[in-house]
Amino acid sequence: MRRSSLALLLPAIVVVSVGAAGSAVSSAAQPVGASPSSERVLLSRPASINFAALPGTTDPSAALQAPTAAEVARIRDAAQQEASASPKHSAAGARPAAPPVWPTAPVSTLAGRGTATGWQGLSHFDQRTAADGNQFSTEPPDTELCGGGGKLLEMVNTAVRVYNTNGSPVGAVKTVNALFGAPLAFDRTADLAGPDSGDVKCVYDPSLKRFFATSFMFDTGDVGVNGVVGGATGRNFIGIAVSKTSDPSGDWWVYLLDGTNDGANSTPSHAGCPCLPDQPLIGTDAYGFYVTTNEFGPWPPDSTTAFLGAQIYAFDKQALAAGTGQSGVLFAAPSLAEDIAYSVQPQKSSSRDRFETKNNGTAYFMSALDFFGTTDNRIAVWALTGTKSLSSNSPSLRLSSKVVSVQGYASPEPQTQKNGPTPLRKCLKTDCLGLGFTSNEALPLLDGGDDRMAYAVLGAKNSLWGGLNTGISQSGKHVTGVAWFNVKVGVDRDGNVTGSLNTQGYTAVQGEHVSYPSIAVSDAGRVVMGVHLMGRDHFPSAGYVDLTNNARVLRVSQAGTEPLDGFSAYLAFGSDGVGRMGDYAGAVAIGNDIFTAVEDAAGGERTVLANWSTFITKIPG
Repeated sequence: MRRSSLALLLPAIVVVSVGAAGSAVSSAAQPVGASPSSERVLLSRPASINFAALPGTTDPSAALQAPTAAEVARIRDAAQQEASASPKHSAAGARPAAPPVWPTAPVSTLAGRGTATGWQGLSHFDQRTAADGNQFSTEPPDTELCGGGGKLLEMVNTAVRVYNTNGSPVGAVKTVNALFGAPLAFDRTADLAGPDSGDVKCVYDPSLKRFFATSFMFDTGDVGVNGVVGGATGRNFIGIAVSKTSDPSGDWWVYLLDGTNDGANSTPSHAGCPCLPDQPLIGTDAYGFYVTTNEFGPWPPDSTTAFLGAQIYAFDKQALAAGTGQSGVLFAAPSLAEDIAYSVQPQKSSSRDRFETKNNGTAYFMSALDFFGTTDNRIAVWALTGTKSLSSNSPSLRLSSKVVSVQGYASPEPQTQKNGPTPLRKCLKTDCLGLGFTSNEALPLLDGGDDRMAYAVLGAKNSLWGGLNTGISQSGKHVTGVAWFNVKVGVDRDGNVTGSLNTQGYTAVQGEHVSYPSIAVSDAGRVVMGVHLMGRDHFPSAGYVDLTNNARVLRVSQAGTEPLDGFSAYLAFGSDGVGRMGDYAGAVAIGNDIFTAVEDAAGGERTVLANWSTFITKIPG
């Protein structure tokens, strides 16, 4: 059933030119008032997926299985490819000569969880044992959370689960591959790898009362997305799923978008491709559904692989929800200041419909400008106007951006964590997994990410909230903190975006690390930011900050109980010695209640290769 459903998706992926089709947009600055050229893209025919009917059986014994040689090889290959997918150091600009100067920040106070409650969400154990254990081990979880209609949807890289807002689960853990109609990630009986999923995102649209979810879906395994052994196309897709009702445990429409963009399979022909559409980010406005990616090419990576710019896709959200979605518009590699844009975050919304309908529909976006992985004191806001026309045969859209001066931010260094039991690390010293070698490993450092924009949420009166990781200087020592911003956005009479800084701040703890922010705005206007906390005195923990009432207080909603001890931190598995964590967190408001989901190390059931878990915090209104 899963195989036949996704096989329907492949034949109808087409691209039609509008504007400068097939040509790369120059990284030189656009003329003032000019909108980048665009290309028209068509989606695949949708398949219908029933979430409740997806297999939910597990194999707990899979948690104890030692990795096969093929799995270790895959892990090492993934580590090498990850190093090729950074949107920094593009060829367009010149590296600054001055060394980076990290910002200083007021110190936040740590406190207990306050009125918050919560529960353990998805874990590596849940992910690895799903689908009767026919899953790969993956790090980091890339946690995402969205909600509405009395339900929450939590996603990690290859697993998904629905909850009621009181924390009770609705059904079993399902796999991301199954949600998108794809074959098993790794059929361990036949020793066959399926399509590779990850970088999951979801959002609940308050006007349509529908859930939207995405995942990359790389068709490079032994089994193709069509379910045929040896049928993989080598194409890099983005799966787009839309619930048919406000209940995410029911039926979904599923589409595929080919992001390879090499002119084959009727895709746009971008210079430097075939390409990888990395880090799909999503959002909605009154009329549209938006996906942005970071494009890297050529892919698979070689010595010439480079970052080729952000890609901004726009679709008619009502058509997607009705199962009739066909066409969309692509803005390829829009320029920004002295370079090309990267990680452009589309707006998310609170559960109240705060969408902008002026200018025939307006969607806002936010991005950072540290093109070289050093420091910067600028962010950009974007507006896409004319979005109501997405439902027409000839959409008339205008994309503009404005640079806003803000507090400084810097690409952070790896994070430390409190010492404690690390059974995988101990195991590697004696080769208890039978890998054929021993490895003496250090207590894992944890990836602090970089300073790309991590979130963008539209609040009341066109206030756009965003946040990112930043290095912070504390008495000559460096820690990771969070920089957050609130920008008043609008559109002027010429159709160009406007932006002025309302407020901003840092969240930083003395001698500890704070990272991977996620932001939600309640119906009453309360703004809460979920964060990770770790350092010399803290195992990886879940926390939150009330930016409206107590912006200098970080509340710990779930204290970690052990270090993160996963394969991605260890040299034996091709790591550089820094473990993957994050890369994202999730936050959503349902009415006046706010929910966050972040990675922690809570000491529950683990697998041989990893012990990460997630914690969902409920902050009542």
